[in-house]
Amino acid sequence: LLEDYDGAMAMLANTRSTLESSYRTAQQKAKIRSGPCYQTNMDLVDPDIQPEKGAFGQMLYLNQGNAFFQLGFYQKALQCFKKHIDLCAGSERSAKDFFQPYLRTGDVFTALKLYDKAIINYERAISFAKEAHYETGEVLCYLGMGFTYGKNYRHKRAQKMYEKALFLAEDISDRVNMARAFRGLETTMYALHNYDVAKDYGRRATDIENETKKMIGGGYDSIINIRKALIGVSVGKSREIILHIVAPIIPSLQIERKKYLARRAAFE
Repeated sequence: LLEDYDGAMAMLANTRSTLESSYRTAQQKAKIRSGPCYQTNMDLVDPDIQPEKGAFGQMLYLNQGNAFFQLGFYQKALQCFKKHIDLCAGSERSAKDFFQPYLRTGDVFTALKLYDKAIINYERAISFAKEAHYETGEVLCYLGMGFTYGKNYRHKRAQKMYEKALFLAEDISDRVNMARAFRGLETTMYALHNYDVAKDYGRRATDIENETKKMIGGGYDSIINIRKALIGVSVGKSREIILHIVAPIIPSLQIERKKYLARRAAFE
């Protein structure tokens, strides 16, 4: 068990970081949308400022674009994502750096009901995701294209995109995006009047969603229990307590580690 101790603790720490980040994001959105703070926050994310160089500038414009998109300021979001792409083009950046702004640009065009432009940008994003061997990125693009085709009443094409997303998500054990693909297929099958199939997809999505909520809640509870148990104890005793709490999840971590090493070996 001691050999997997560090890996188990890293997973719990990552779970906590994800939860806390989501909470901070929700708080920030609430502040942006509320009263006098609205205009102040908008002033802070103006896409007309001079470009910042390097990775910081790229992240700045990506975050700004995401904020504008969430608020419904789609043209400003497009400006920010375009500046992110321009900064990447002018520097030694990887394919993965190009992936995110093209993906988000596709999302914006879908919101604007410019579906053909959305698909073009999703396809560009997929090409960069494949070049970077970023399978999760491919899944997100297929999910985006499925949603876009569905909004444009091209349900057969939507079905194909969701099926591709599901296949890749299953291959990398991405449970969250498997649920999203099942939800997309559920909606698509209802639109195609395949009601029994739609209901089955809906049930499978619900099962994964419930499983994911339970897993996240369990991870967060483990962190809280660790903090409570460590109050006033020695270093040696604290290690025993942490290991006792983490031990039940180590077998699943070992399985996921083997899957990851197998996928990595396939690329090498």
